[in-house]
Amino acid sequence: MTESASNFSGATSTGVDPRLSALLCYTGWWVSALVFLIIEQQNRTVRFHAAQSLVLFGGLSILIVVLSVASVGMLVVSAAAFQAARTVVYLVWL
Repeated sequence: MTESASNFSGATSTGVDPRLSALLCYTGWWVSALVFLIIEQQNRTVRFHAAQSLVLFGGLSILIVVLSVASVGMLVVSAAAFQAARTVVYLVWL
């Protein structure tokens, strides 16, 4: 058995397969990660993936909000600055 396959062995608190649980941590951005981080108490690998997803997608969500607020602030300054900030927000969102 490979090293990565052994990480997904063991039971989970939810009764869902550990591989599926780890995948589900990433499907709903930071919301599903937070849910799995709270309800999963047994499987450390699933908790790791939940924490990783929470950091990644939570950080991206915060970045998108900050850039969106900044782009609206740029609208007050100038239309060209607003367009540039909106383009940056769009690229981060992609």
